[in-house]
Amino acid sequence: MIAGGLLLPALAWPLIQMRRRRWEIRSSRALKPLWSELTSVASQIVLLPEVGAADEGADYELHRRVVEIADSIMELRPHRCLGVAEEARRLLAAEGRDPDAEPAVIEAAVVLGAVHAARLGRPEESEQAPTAPRTRSGDLLAETEWLLAVAAAYTDDPIAAAAALRQSDADFV
Repeated sequence: MIAGGLLLPALAWPLIQMRRRRWEIRSSRALKPLWSELTSVASQIVLLPEVGAADEGADYELHRRVVEIADSIMELRPHRCLGVAEEARRLLAAEGRDPDAEPAVIEAAVVLGAVHAARLGRPEESEQAPTAPRTRSGDLLAETEWLLAVAAAYTDDPIAAAAALRQSDADFV
């Protein structure tokens, strides 16, 4: 029994590390489309590779990707349209979905609109949507989970795309 108690941590540690590494790789891959979109309009945010960075592993790549996405979202603040956030809330409610329960969809819509506005060289928004309260937690796991939800809504939720069209409409620019 004592031997089992001593061996368990030694055997469990590699399994825990392997599971964490798989999560980091999957998360980094899932964030890539959002990262690509954001860094296409905020390329100065992309950190230069460090010497030996290729040897750092999945945790290093995920951490960089999360930081670069968060920094890109901050860089796009002038293009965050309050009208897009309001439209996303309205569309969610119209579909019978609770807007308060789906902040990632609202954030995805605002970010999508901001990316399009930046790409088109549009002026700053007079009424900017606030940055989502769940960002910049300082906790890599929590920040990654939040950005994964935003990335999924960004690429897959039709409400995010429909609400972002509001910013493209000349009546709301």
